[in-house]
Amino acid sequence: MQYYSTNRQSPAVDFKEAAITGLPPDGGLYFPEEIPALSEDFIANLDQYSTEELAYEVLSPYVKGSIPVSELVAIIIESIDYKIPLVKATKDISVLELFHGPTLTSKDLGARFAGRCLEYFATQMYDKAVVLVATSGDEGGAIANSFFEIEGCVAVVILYPADKLNIIQEKEL
Repeated sequence: MQYYSTNRQSPAVDFKEAAITGLPPDGGLYFPEEIPALSEDFIANLDQYSTEELAYEVLSPYVKGSIPVSELVAIIIESIDYKIPLVKATKDISVLELFHGPTLTSKDLGARFAGRCLEYFATQMYDKAVVLVATSGDEGGAIANSFFEIEGCVAVVILYPADKLNIIQEKEL
């Protein structure tokens, strides 16, 4: 899978390059060149799969060629080590509660996956990678937590506005 810049001024890159660089040189955002469709059979049988199996089916086309299957499975298992309940909101509508992760925000899901992918790439390429994050809220705590137990290869610097966070956000950081 290739990722293009939304500004269309940078060359397309694979998942590994998009994950490592974060943003394309032209200041756009990386976006996948295609959105793979899930099979009708898979959709019809969602309740037959574990959360990890669902995540693998959805994520694998985006990562293919950048992370071996066994490593991707391990990354997913480490990333989703908490329950993500499906709760009925009405008779016809159910919602996923994405706030049951370690920092109680929906950002845990993506931050933990991104952290483990960067750990995988950094251990192969660098003595140390540095992740720079600017935040004004919950994502800072989620990013900090997602890298908390990653051994030695990734350093995280979080920038946040002084006196602009609520007390819970400050304590998370």
